[in-house]
Amino acid sequence: MDSSSSRVGRERILDAAEKLFTEKGYHSASIREIARECGVTNAALYYHFPDKESLFFEVVSRHAERLQKKMEEAANAASSPREKVIAMLISYAHSVVQQRAPVFFIRREAAHFKTHRMLSFLSSLMKTTLRPLSSALAEAAVSAPTDSEEAASMLVGMLHGLAQQRRAAGKSSSLTEEDIRRVVDV
Repeated sequence: MDSSSSRVGRERILDAAEKLFTEKGYHSASIREIARECGVTNAALYYHFPDKESLFFEVVSRHAERLQKKMEEAANAASSPREKVIAMLISYAHSVVQQRAPVFFIRREAAHFKTHRMLSFLSSLMKTTLRPLSSALAEAAVSAPTDSEEAASMLVGMLHGLAQQRRAAGKSSSLTEEDIRRVVDV
């Protein structure tokens, strides 16, 4: 198998796995179903991933890397540290506001994994996702030093809380630029 077709096959498997894990959850999505969804055999799937947990980790990692890249691209267009933070949070909000967004599926499924490996993986994943935001906050906090990782987590937590509150009230969970600017002001 040449590396180009191997890469295409791997990406197809990851796409199908992300779709099924998001729709059905980790435990309900079977390897057989994922293989069928992307048109490969179980053996072909196992060629790329030794087990279901490794496939799940790769799906989640790929999502985090994409989100981090979107946030970095958004920040590159901003002129000040504050505007970088706002641009990154807007990008983050656009990626995670839907109920079916992979970030919600990750959080929901994480409860099923009590292993040290999974907890360590999720901690690393969160740091990866929030690294660009943390860097921008560190740059912005030169005059008022703060723990930029904690500040990034608080900002993202506030956005999630606002979206959940709106959803619970039967409103749209969409977050506007004005919402994000208010969160940054707080």
